[in-house]
Amino acid sequence: MSEIKTARPNELDDQMLHAMHDLARAACEHTFLDGLDVDAYVGEFDRFAKSHLDPMEEVRNPVGRRNANQEYHHQRYAFVYQAGKLVAWGAGVRNVSGGGDPEGPHNESLHARTIRFGKRLSIVSPPQATSVLGGRLRNRNYYQLIEEYVEPSLQSNGHGEEIAEELTRFPHAFPLQPLVTYYYPGIYRPGIPLLRNKFERVGMEVIDDRYMDITGLGNVQRLTMKAPTVYGARQLLLQQMKGSK
Repeated sequence: MSEIKTARPNELDDQMLHAMHDLARAACEHTFLDGLDVDAYVGEFDRFAKSHLDPMEEVRNPVGRRNANQEYHHQRYAFVYQAGKLVAWGAGVRNVSGGGDPEGPHNESLHARTIRFGKRLSIVSPPQATSVLGGRLRNRNYYQLIEEYVEPSLQSNGHGEEIAEELTRFPHAFPLQPLVTYYYPGIYRPGIPLLRNKFERVGMEVIDDRYMDITGLGNVQRLTMKAPTVYGARQLLLQQMKGSK
């Protein structure tokens, strides 16, 4: 019987961060193709800790792993325990962009911050809403499932779905937010279940397909996958979880 707990970044202590770091490394070593640099991908501990305590750390860093002119807020972690032992964890975060080019530099001017603040407020807008003045009121505040790691011996046991179900609950995510995630199809060993199939089963579709230079992985294919709303994806996920019991 598993137990799920959630935490904010400021609730993570050094012991928890070490446990998260160790589990992430073990999960990647089990699933990644030989030759990929797991340590470079997960990051050395100090950098890992800083970026997980502050979701903006890799945005402000000129050589950070996240694009400039993004704002990540309301980050939450979900942890799965069995007999008191951490066996899986994942993270989700609300994300808006604007005020400058993704390539940088990161713009912290009042104008740029106002643009991003306005997009944060769009969280209450349905994806296809129309304003009284006729224009589209598109929801520009995305909910992003950013990472998920499961102990090698327990992969394919449903813990990934448990994490996604927890992170997409309100108030972590708003029901009308678009849901996005990234998927790197070419980095996994043969026989590893295709994550893309799992994403597609909850209504996510590929909206961007490009090759990216990812630290530790090299120049690899990155798919951006999106569902119109958290609510729709969550309902499909709950149906699948109920059917698998």
